[in-house]
Amino acid sequence: MEKKINEILNALKNVYDPELGKDVVSLGMISDIKICDNTVSFRFTLTTPACPLREHLKRKAEEAVKSIPWVENVNVIMDARVRSRMTSPEKKIKGVKNIIIVVSGKGGVGKSTVALNLAIALKKLDSKAGLLDGDVYGPTLSIMGKTKAPPLVKEEEKIVPPLYYGIPILSIGFMTNPNQAVVWRGPMVHTAYRQMLFDVEWGELDYLIIDLPPGTGDPLISITQLIELSGAVLITTPQEVSIADVRRAGNFLKKMNVPILSIVENMSDFICPHCKKNTKLFEGKGGEILAKEFDVDEVIRIPFDPLLTGLSEEGIPLLEEVKESPASSSFIRLAQKVASKISVLLNPD
Repeated sequence: MEKKINEILNALKNVYDPELGKDVVSLGMISDIKICDNTVSFRFTLTTPACPLREHLKRKAEEAVKSIPWVENVNVIMDARVRSRMTSPEKKIKGVKNIIIVVSGKGGVGKSTVALNLAIALKKLDSKAGLLDGDVYGPTLSIMGKTKAPPLVKEEEKIVPPLYYGIPILSIGFMTNPNQAVVWRGPMVHTAYRQMLFDVEWGELDYLIIDLPPGTGDPLISITQLIELSGAVLITTPQEVSIADVRRAGNFLKKMNVPILSIVENMSDFICPHCKKNTKLFEGKGGEILAKEFDVDEVIRIPFDPLLTGLSEEGIPLLEEVKESPASSSFIRLAQKVASKISVLLNPD
């Protein structure tokens, strides 16, 4: 039996994860090997449920084991275990493995829409995701992420966030007058973030998405001081003026050693719902320029979709209503790229 198990492991050493650059046996992805007559079964544990190479790796593993002469049938049980980026105890949020901030240089580029749909996309890919509206000055996720129940405060003064399509969501907008301006200086913002991060029962999360206000002011500074971040997603539109602003935020994050996980070029073009013709809304190659500057290998382009805007107004995420559309596919691709980039960062060569 031991000889046959070693034979299986040797065959699987020929299966490489192209993103992590190692074979799946060395990465510790193979376990629970069982042999019954000429049938082999084993568990294949990925570094994230949102792995874009899931089916490719499964197929390669099956082919590798089937190449062994005595093997007739192969049963691969696909699994995933997300590792945690957090190493500092004082900056660790209970139950949360990775924190991703969504950042832009200026307002009006669709940052909150991307943050919400990124969280939904991660959930659709079987990851455990949560969403925090960190835009204390203009908390739009309290409108877009409509829930029937307000946050609860337990006896031990822990906040229990309501669920939005199965995702725990928290916004300062749930707790303030929507018609009243929030005028807070830096220390008050810092205190509010500490409470919304550490005094909340987030549960077990693979990824917590934080939607931050635009720019490089107190909120961005406070977040980088309070917690360890797995990375950031930068949101831009194609125009030069948009990338000039987001570039400053990206350079600040680089100084703070926060990895840039992805560049999103929102409203990259407009696809006519009638004739399906693709039309550019803005001139420029904002996403492409930023990707080169921040060493990001792929720009995620999200087309302008009137349906996306309409559903957001109603508090409905696009992916819950429209599973197949250019915008839906872009959000799924963004979730896959973000999750895989974190896996690469957590599994260095």
